[in-house]
Amino acid sequence: MAAQTYNQIEVSGGSSLFLEWPSGKSIRIDTEGRWASYQTGRALYRRTLDAKVIKQVGKNYFLVKEEDAREISDNILGQIGHLMDELRTGSLEIEYPGQEITTQNLEDRLRETLEWMQKPEDSEKERFEAAYPEEIMILPPDRYRDLVIQPALGCPYAQCNFCAFYKNHTFRVMKEDELDAHIEAVKKLFGRTLQFRNGIFLGSASALSLSQRRVTQILKKVDGLLPNNRRGVAAFLDPDHAPDRDLPDYQEMSHLGLTQATIGLETGLPELREKLGKQANLDRVNTAIRFLKRANIQVVLTVLVGAGGRAYTDAHRFATKRYIENARLSKKDIVYLSPLEDSLTPTQMSQEVKRFRKTLRENTPARISPYNMDRFYYFA
Repeated sequence: MAAQTYNQIEVSGGSSLFLEWPSGKSIRIDTEGRWASYQTGRALYRRTLDAKVIKQVGKNYFLVKEEDAREISDNILGQIGHLMDELRTGSLEIEYPGQEITTQNLEDRLRETLEWMQKPEDSEKERFEAAYPEEIMILPPDRYRDLVIQPALGCPYAQCNFCAFYKNHTFRVMKEDELDAHIEAVKKLFGRTLQFRNGIFLGSASALSLSQRRVTQILKKVDGLLPNNRRGVAAFLDPDHAPDRDLPDYQEMSHLGLTQATIGLETGLPELREKLGKQANLDRVNTAIRFLKRANIQVVLTVLVGAGGRAYTDAHRFATKRYIENARLSKKDIVYLSPLEDSLTPTQMSQEVKRFRKTLRENTPARISPYNMDRFYYFA
């Protein structure tokens, strides 16, 4: 990415316009003219696609109050306006060692940002809600930057007692015309930034619980939606509440672009799965994993660290280790370790995550990664 110096500001071009001052202050603007991040001092603020402002401190995220978010936006607006004034008066001496940015397209992009930021505050939120009939609750961490398409809303089960995401959401499959309208609204929301998303995620809780015919229709419909869909299509899969599928079904989905399926294993201990509100019998999960792998679809498993509390820590870890070892995952597969809130003390949880990570790394070639669900936001 080329960089040009404007006296006291550095400007980089590419998928975003990045403005950085010597003081460390910076603003990132996407190709639609929307500000995406703002660094001032030690505070980093990021904007979500549904118009929330999130303050990031290390690995922790905090939702900014609306009045404070407006003040942040006003500060950014002032900075952009001041920079535009300097460009118009020629008070900045600009050198362009590369051709990626010119004075004219810099001015054009800053003007778009000013126009966007001067719109009514609720307009962007309304555009998001028009595109997404249901809030984007959660994605696997490696798919946070995917373009989300929602062919179904809610969860086909919604009775896991550790999950509050879909408790009050009725599972509903979108009709053909609804899905078409949804996709068009999503394309409008993302605009030119669509070209910088390189994967598609089918929501919500378990799009692969739809019929085989419907899933294949959806995969065909989203084919070609992204100019650069190098990561393919991913989705959650609940094998206990999905159609019975054989190997040719999975091979068909793979051929149509499905590259990853995330399954909530939570634990390999049947007794504990039942306590969590899931099926104790793991036969359907076993079958799904086996066929996914044979169809060359990446398997992602989530594990709830701390499930069952202190009484179950050793049994949970041992049974899960044994289950994942027997699943014969490969290096391309992933196991996510997700801390279950309030199940252990912070110290106990930290220790148990380390034990889980060490145990699994010794018994599977799959990548072992953290999954903190409370840190998910769908960022611009």
